[in-house]
Amino acid sequence: MDYLAKLNKYRVFQYEINSAAQFYHEMVQRTDKFSRLLGANLIRHDFSMINRTFAVMVCLHATYIYLFTTSMYYYRNDIEKILLNITTIGFSIQMLAKIHLYAFRRERIVEINDLNQIYYENKYLDSKTVKDALIKSARLTYVVVKLNFIFSSAYWIVIITGPLTYSIITQNRLLPFGFEWTHSDDWTAYAINFTSQAILVFFVVVATIASDDTFIVYLLTGCGQMDAIVASLQDMNAMIDGDAQERKITEQLTRIIKLHQHLLLYMTELQDKYSGYFLITLGVLSYIMIVSLFAFILINWAMGLVLVLIGTSQLFFVCFLGTYLKMKYDELLLEIWLLKWYKLSIRNQKSYLLFLNGAQVPLSLTAIFTPLDMSAYLSIHKTLYSVCMLMMQFTE
Repeated sequence: MDYLAKLNKYRVFQYEINSAAQFYHEMVQRTDKFSRLLGANLIRHDFSMINRTFAVMVCLHATYIYLFTTSMYYYRNDIEKILLNITTIGFSIQMLAKIHLYAFRRERIVEINDLNQIYYENKYLDSKTVKDALIKSARLTYVVVKLNFIFSSAYWIVIITGPLTYSIITQNRLLPFGFEWTHSDDWTAYAINFTSQAILVFFVVVATIASDDTFIVYLLTGCGQMDAIVASLQDMNAMIDGDAQERKITEQLTRIIKLHQHLLLYMTELQDKYSGYFLITLGVLSYIMIVSLFAFILINWAMGLVLVLIGTSQLFFVCFLGTYLKMKYDELLLEIWLLKWYKLSIRNQKSYLLFLNGAQVPLSLTAIFTPLDMSAYLSIHKTLYSVCMLMMQFTE
């Protein structure tokens, strides 16, 4: 991970990590701060979702639905306004998915945090090589979380300041999206509509950062567990080469098998709890990119390109994490195969064989039936390109 050392030169990516356990606790507290802005929590069992802040978020989404419906009816004969309006449907579905996650599936997500609490209290993580491997994984987690925050914040700033700057310079009042409180063209109406859209977009961004950061921390914690097993296997090979006592080798093999059992349980729980959520995310992002691109081609809506960029970057994060998970598990399988099992006792060879059979279970990130990796990312963009060409021919 030399690139992490290079990024660490920049102040924005600098973070002191004394231990992986300390880092994990600090990261979940950080994501909890964003969740609290929404009146939600994904790390505590004793948290009540019946609170004013969460009620405000639900009311804001209900307000959007009202504004969307009334604006669609008012501009029913204006194709440009209709296109500007329907591009927001995707974000609305995303928010509904997040509200459902917080309100009805929160306890299941908290269980993942419980598994991580158990993992970091594990006595099998005392080796220096294991601790170093976990810290390297933690550094990557911090970089990805930081990048997610930077990109999400930048998109919100562009969406809001772009139309506002244009309106001030040209005196042509331009809103980011098509839903409106009042359908007037004066500056007072513009200020009301712009403020309401800015507030709604802000809550979407905060909800996206909170939910995405939580998943990033959870998934990369799983990848860190793989790094810990790889380091333990390397320690075991060193013990075998150093003619260590049979008892110590047996203890090390037992430790590795226990860590691997926890990994399989953890990743199964993570996949089970997030697969449906990511199927919705995949569909929504594809919809946002296609409709926004159509609006850009048909009515020259510049914000459409921004929304396409937002969709493709969010999709990239998810697919990159899925690909990274596959790469880490391939590394783990390779290290298992490189273990000098032929030098083990007959008893330990049998244990190793059972361990090897258990490791054949593939670990990957999926949206129920669709794998989430860079192949899926490229496939979606090939479809987007085909749709783009079709629309260009249609407009000609």
